[in-house]
Amino acid sequence: MAVLIEAISVIVRIDRVSETIGWNKFLELVPNGTLCSDNEIARVGFMNPMDVEFFIDDLKTAGLVFLNEKKAQDISVVDQFEGPTVPTAWLEVGTVEVDSEPVRAARLLGSTENQLFTPDGWAAGSNVFRVGGDF
Repeated sequence: MAVLIEAISVIVRIDRVSETIGWNKFLELVPNGTLCSDNEIARVGFMNPMDVEFFIDDLKTAGLVFLNEKKAQDISVVDQFEGPTVPTAWLEVGTVEVDSEPVRAARLLGSTENQLFTPDGWAAGSNVFRVGGDF
């Protein structure tokens, strides 16, 4: 399974959310309507890097770990064009086709499902950015 990657996406491992803060507390921390999840990872999107920083600070305060020795642990930040901003051994980023449109997506490494999960109301072609390539 996979989640949408648009603009700047904060990706969180759901197993770590469950083990540390719980899903309901995580939902309370999500600051906007861009959440989507494939039951392995969750994604929240942002346009502003400062908003990303504030959200990650909230997640860290709640008990999740962003970096350990400059590598992503429970949380990763993925730029739509550049990919993960730090090494993330547990995440795969690629491109899928939705209604003949290339769309960036991420999934837990080792996942073989290709279904794309997006925020409510999202539609192919509605994204501002254009990308290419294959998952």
